[in-house]
Amino acid sequence: MDLASLFSGAIIGAFITAIVTAFITGYFNIRTKDKEYKYSYSKMILEKRLHAYEELNSLIHTLYSSALDDDSKAYHLIFSSEESFNAFFKKVYFSNSIKFWLSDDTNNYLKKISQELTRYLGLISNGKNIVTIGKEEYKFIAELRDKLEQSLLNDMKELYKIDKFFNEKEIKTIFKETNLSKRPEL
Repeated sequence: MDLASLFSGAIIGAFITAIVTAFITGYFNIRTKDKEYKYSYSKMILEKRLHAYEELNSLIHTLYSSALDDDSKAYHLIFSSEESFNAFFKKVYFSNSIKFWLSDDTNNYLKKISQELTRYLGLISNGKNIVTIGKEEYKFIAELRDKLEQSLLNDMKELYKIDKFFNEKEIKTIFKETNLSKRPEL
């Protein structure tokens, strides 16, 4: 073998090695970037869900505050005045903006609380005393709060499972007429 053919063989071998190395490196870089993208997407979704559940936890915490009236009957502090009730009602109303990030079960309990507050708003508009409503509905609101909190705790166990969350999420377009003057079913 002469030196020129040996040299050209070495150059061709180096060229082929460089091409194969470039393809392998490119393949792994693309896979790494894809995984980084999926990780950052999952992280963003998880942050949004955590924020939604923090908002929900704030609502639940508000419902734990109670007072006793002169007749020693308990009522939630949101019923201490129309201003308190309206502030809480607005908080629940604006929580609809986070409902997409909640599980369907948790969202249903939040919806029931919203319906119940709407019913109370109607009673208040018809002249019923807000503290009286609070005392009469104390147990029911506490049960709704506890069910909402239990649903929140159940969701927190699997909050990081983004694929499962999206696979179970249902957008319902069926119109269901709701009688807001009656108590929602638990």
